[in-house]
Amino acid sequence: MDTDVNKSKSTPCIIISIGILIGMGLGALFISGLVLATNSFSQPKTGMIEEVDSGDAPQVNTPAPDFELDNLTGEIKQLSDFQGRVVVLNFWATWCGPCTYEMPFFQKIYESYASEIAVLAVNNQESVDRVSPFVEELGLTYEILMDNDGGVATQYQVLGFPTTYFIDPNGIIKFLHVGVLTEEQLDGYLNLLGVLE
Repeated sequence: MDTDVNKSKSTPCIIISIGILIGMGLGALFISGLVLATNSFSQPKTGMIEEVDSGDAPQVNTPAPDFELDNLTGEIKQLSDFQGRVVVLNFWATWCGPCTYEMPFFQKIYESYASEIAVLAVNNQESVDRVSPFVEELGLTYEILMDNDGGVATQYQVLGFPTTYFIDPNGIIKFLHVGVLTEEQLDGYLNLLGVLE
């Protein structure tokens, strides 16, 4: 008889203990999720990625792989031709809305700092007939390069558009920005490279 009473008294205690343990576990999950969310919102506004870890992709603080491509008039341009200036190497396509959004920012910095900055916009596998009117409509005067077979995008392991590499005057990759750039972010990178100080 006593054992039955003890069993009936201990059953609610076990249930309460289990409930407390479950509650603590859920609370810990909630708090860790909150910490992760807070950390994701506290990233630098420049969106800088200081390290690249994608296999054989060009690495930050290593020389940018050289390449040569035709521009819209058929002139061959080589990345190393622009050594001595900061190079903004942007991979883009006409069908990419975010690419179109950031192009006026590139034009603005190019007009203001042409002696210090080279903007090289590498178009991905589109025809000159498609790209030329697009460039003319936007009033772009910086270098548009035609990556006809996507070889340079592959060399730089571009996984999406836009993607922008920032290369210092010595030809060393300093920053990589994947996705659309705001004007503030672009200015932030160039500030760090000593152009807009």
